[in-house]
Amino acid sequence: MSNHFDSFINSVNDCLRSDAREHTRVLAVRQLLADALGQEDFILACLERVMDSMDPSVRTWNNPPLFSNVDLDYSIRMIYWPTNYSNNPHQHNSWTVTGVFHNELKVTIFVPDNSTESGLRNEKSFVCGRGEVGYIYSPCIHSITNPTDLPSVSLHIFSALQANALAQIWEGNESKQTIWYPSPLKGEILKSGAQRALLAHIEILKCIQLPGSLTLLDGVFELGDLSVKLATIKALCGLDAERAARKLSTVSALYSEPLRSELKDLSQRVLAPTKE
Repeated sequence: MSNHFDSFINSVNDCLRSDAREHTRVLAVRQLLADALGQEDFILACLERVMDSMDPSVRTWNNPPLFSNVDLDYSIRMIYWPTNYSNNPHQHNSWTVTGVFHNELKVTIFVPDNSTESGLRNEKSFVCGRGEVGYIYSPCIHSITNPTDLPSVSLHIFSALQANALAQIWEGNESKQTIWYPSPLKGEILKSGAQRALLAHIEILKCIQLPGSLTLLDGVFELGDLSVKLATIKALCGLDAERAARKLSTVSALYSEPLRSELKDLSQRVLAPTKE
């Protein structure tokens, strides 16, 4: 699966190394991401890369970049948006390309307005669905919202990798590439991040009918807490009943009687249709 991600990276690198104007290159990167998000193998490769970054305990996972290129000064990140979550308005001072990887996201654009308490005025909002890709080239003040009761996921290509790193070290640096109004909502987007990411992976994987989906669901099961394990089993019931029954039996060993016997009985009932 990694070959599909590597192929995408090579295409982005070639694009950014070209002699075209920067704006033209950004539009080309946008098209590359739109094309990639339409390929299920690329989706699986991204999920695999995320899970490879998770320690088995996933207690200290901080959602590192999927990829960084210091020479070309960009990074690729996956962001998992909690249900009904909205971040504070912020302004990127360098180009970004963003695609909706799963579910949907609402984008709100703001303009400066000194007559308001926040100093901003809501100019417009729009909802983007899975596979839609946008970009920011000139400075733009915006906020992102997951307007649904399900997890949403976005894939970002951020430029100015080194400038952003410096801004994190030197608070208040004038070259800071992201300006928050009034400040970022620290910690919320990472709270229970690993489990939220894994639950989102289940929702994505159960809709992809490729062998790699089952392999990744096995990985989700191993990495997740009990709620993730049970959600994985539920998804597997519609994909591979035998696999689901084996995992349910494994989960049952975590409990004492009488719940252990009830779960084992349930695993047999899950398996029963495949034996008829």
